[in-house]
Amino acid sequence: LDTPTKRYSSGMTVRLGFAIAAHLEPEILVVDEVLAVGDAEFQKKAIGKMQDVSTNDGRTVLFVSHNMASVSNLCKTGIVLKNGTTQYAGTAEEAINYYLKDNDGITTQPNEIFAQKDGYEVTIKINTHGRNDNIVLPGKPINFELKVKTKNKIKNAGIGLGINDRNGSRISTYHTHFEIADKFDIEYSSVITITEDFNKFCAGEYPLILSIFSNEQAIVSWPNLGNFKVEEYDIYNTGRLPKTSYQGNILSNAKWKIQ
Repeated sequence: LDTPTKRYSSGMTVRLGFAIAAHLEPEILVVDEVLAVGDAEFQKKAIGKMQDVSTNDGRTVLFVSHNMASVSNLCKTGIVLKNGTTQYAGTAEEAINYYLKDNDGITTQPNEIFAQKDGYEVTIKINTHGRNDNIVLPGKPINFELKVKTKNKIKNAGIGLGINDRNGSRISTYHTHFEIADKFDIEYSSVITITEDFNKFCAGEYPLILSIFSNEQAIVSWPNLGNFKVEEYDIYNTGRLPKTSYQGNILSNAKWKIQ
């Protein structure tokens, strides 16, 4: 408290500014990248204060951040800005999807995802349980069909298809580097199929991430290709629907024995 503010670090200055602004009880609290500084305890306090201002006091919080998990947890409405102008306005979830897909040449349809970037094109079709759409059932077989077109032949190619949760944390990855021993090439236009007999994902929406490699070096990546949705389903035949709120993202396939 006795230290002159001119000797504060940038993080300390931001924390002090947030503390002052939050306790002045403004009608609109503007918070710009506050969670980018400070330790975990400060971030926890800051999030709690913003939630208290908006939920309990009924006041507006304008939260500016590049952290998609924080935006998703704190905000109901989202606006994407670019070069000082509004590019998109909608729900927080819609705005996050727009922001993540921007400049990656991604379009989606009910049964497929198409993306192009730097001369590469990829189409992903998701098939499961005799269906052909982006909605799949937990516990049933799941199939990802990747059609890849390249501007040049890719030697010693590799494919990595990652699956995240809504906060951007990686849940699972299908990767030829670990799962295929033989080297292969992509001849300008190739079809790669990933099949899993047991869809391990609980009900919810999951963002897809795709990278194409040559000699184990990534040559093009899409950090967010869009989501595929897993429906609620009585996978265990108990009359109960597993939910991510208590089941987590990954379903168990365990055998129980009670004596």
